[in-house]
Amino acid sequence: MPDLMPLLFVGHGSPMNIIQQNEFTGSLRKAGAALPKPRCILCVSAHWVTDGTFVTGAARPKQIYDFYGFPDELYEVIYRASGSLQDAGRIAMLGKNIPVSPNNGWGIDHGTWAVLHHLYPQADIPVIHDDSKDRESGKNAVPTNEHYLPLLYIAALRGDTENIEYIHEGFQHRSVSMRSFIVR
Repeated sequence: MPDLMPLLFVGHGSPMNIIQQNEFTGSLRKAGAALPKPRCILCVSAHWVTDGTFVTGAARPKQIYDFYGFPDELYEVIYRASGSLQDAGRIAMLGKNIPVSPNNGWGIDHGTWAVLHHLYPQADIPVIHDDSKDRESGKNAVPTNEHYLPLLYIAALRGDTENIEYIHEGFQHRSVSMRSFIVR
């Protein structure tokens, strides 16, 4: 059986992190250089909020600039990763209690590509990601849960013998935790 890739939880914070060189983005670049190259990346996005559960099913997912009022430099960053129709289909088949459907209408939003831009800057790994609408846990922990729900996927997949290694533990703007970690 091939070695499994570690699981990562990475908050994306401000879209400005896309172009900034700071402790957070440096920790992502360092982690990306230390990780083995995966065959495919499944991202659970905080920004694809829908009714139902979907996985990106496009061969060439579009890059979505789902933020407004930022410097033009952010809108010039290109991250054109391919998709993986085969893996999207496999993930859709895994949904037992919750139907999962491939969807080619969304793409890769900034909650995904802003992080991958630093982890895997070559954009040479197929990317598919899941929406996070139908999960209701954690309502009382945060005012809106879309940025918290992806953490639950990692917690649910963590094995009893796997350790958590923090790749970043700081805050931005004195109120946004950028704590990010790898489970291996």
